[in-house]
Amino acid sequence: MSQEAVVDRELGNGNIKSLLLKYSIAALIGQGLQMCQITGDGFFVGNGIGEIGLATISIIYPLLVFALATGSLIGIGATSLAAIHLGKGELEKARSYFGQSIWYALILSLVIMILGLTNVESIVTFFGASGDVIQSASAYASVFFYGFPFVVVGCVFYFFVRLDEQPFIGTLALTVPAVVAIIVEYILIFKLDMGIASSAISFNLCVGSWSLIGLYFLISRKTVFKMKLSDFMLDFRKIKEINKTGFAAFIVQAAFCVVAIVINNLLGKYGEPMDIASFGIINAYLLYIFSIFVTLGFTLGLQPIVSFNYGAGQFARVREALTVSIKQTVGTMAVLTVLLFAFQHQVVSFFVGDAPDLIAATEANMKIYLLLFALGGISFLVSGYFQAIEHNGKAILNGCTRNVIFVIPLLLILPKYIGVKGIWAAQPIADLLAFAVAMFLVYKEINRLKQLENE
Repeated sequence: MSQEAVVDRELGNGNIKSLLLKYSIAALIGQGLQMCQITGDGFFVGNGIGEIGLATISIIYPLLVFALATGSLIGIGATSLAAIHLGKGELEKARSYFGQSIWYALILSLVIMILGLTNVESIVTFFGASGDVIQSASAYASVFFYGFPFVVVGCVFYFFVRLDEQPFIGTLALTVPAVVAIIVEYILIFKLDMGIASSAISFNLCVGSWSLIGLYFLISRKTVFKMKLSDFMLDFRKIKEINKTGFAAFIVQAAFCVVAIVINNLLGKYGEPMDIASFGIINAYLLYIFSIFVTLGFTLGLQPIVSFNYGAGQFARVREALTVSIKQTVGTMAVLTVLLFAFQHQVVSFFVGDAPDLIAATEANMKIYLLLFALGGISFLVSGYFQAIEHNGKAILNGCTRNVIFVIPLLLILPKYIGVKGIWAAQPIADLLAFAVAMFLVYKEINRLKQLENE
C-alpha cells in the first residue's frame, strides 16, 4: 500500500459521511434528471399513444435494462479493478483498465447492435409481444438498437469519470441530455405524430449522450485515465478480469430483464392485455424510482469509496461506508414507498390519462407488487458492495436472490393456484427473503472487517 497515494486522494482521507453524501448526491441529481425523462416518457406515451404504447414499453423495457446492464458489466468491472490499483498507488495498471474497457465496450456493443437489428421481430415476440403490440414493439426496437453502442460506451465513461473524482461532470452529462430528451419527445409525439419510435429516440438521446463524457478524458490534463495506442490490442486477461468483476452488476440488472420477460408471458397466459399495460407502468416507470434513482444512486456513491479504501487496507473506513450507506438507502426508500402509496391515484393517473379501468387495475396491482420493494432493493446495494471489493461470489448471490433464486420459482408456482394475483404476490415474498439473505451476509462481513482492522 502506498501511503502517499492515500493521502493525495480524498477517497482515502475524506470524511466517510461527507464522501458518501457527495458521491451519492452527485449520482442522485443525475439520476433524478434521468428519472424526470423517464417520467416524461411515461406521460407522453400514456397520454399521447395510449394502452398499446404502455404495453409496448412493458415488452421493450428488458431491452433498455439489458443495455445498461452491459454498460455496467464493463464499466463497474473495470472501475472496481482500477480503483483497487489506485488505492495501491499503481497508476499505470489502473489506467490500462480504462483503455481496455473502452475498446471492449465498443466492439461488444456493435456486435449486439447488428444481431439485434437482424432479429427484431423474433426478439419482441420472445419478450411476450402479441397482436398489435408486435408491430409497435418492433418499431421501438429498430430505433433502439442503433443507439446501443453509444449507451454502453457512455456507461463506461460515466463510471470512470466518477472514479477520477469528478462526479459532477458525470452528473452534468446525465442532466443536460435528459432535459433535451424530454423536449424532443414531446415534439415528436404531440407535434409530429411519430408514435412509439419517439420514445426510443428519446432514450437513445438521453442515455447515449453519456458517451460525450469521453471528451473530458481527451482534454483533461489532470486525469490519470488516458488512452494509449497499446490499448487497441485487447488484453484478454484483463477482459476476463473485467467480466469476472462486473458480472455481479450485470446479473443484478439482467435479472430484471428475465423477470420482466417471464411476467409479460405469464400475464399473457393468466391475465388480460390491460394487465400487461399495468405492468408496463409499474415496472418501467414506478419501479424506476427504486431500482435506478435511489438504489443505484447510493450504490454508485458507495463503490468508489469502498474499492479505494479496501485496496489501501483502510478497513475501518470500508466498514463505516457500508453501514452508513445501508441506513441511508433503507430510510430513503421507506419514505418514498410511503409517499408513493399515499398518492398512488394521482401518480397512476398522471401516466395513464383518461382510462379509469387501467388506473384501477394498476393501483390494485402496485399495492401488492411494491409492498416490500424497499427491503428487497437492499440486495442491490449489498451486491454492489461485494462487487467493489472483488468478492464476486457473494455479489452474484445477492444479485440473484430477489430476481432469480426466489422470484422465478414463486412466479412459476403461485399463478397455478391463485391465478393472476400470484404473479403480483411473488415479488414481495421474494423481497423479504432477499433482504434476510443480504442482512445475514452484511453481519458476517462487518465482523470480518473488524478482524482485519486488528491484524
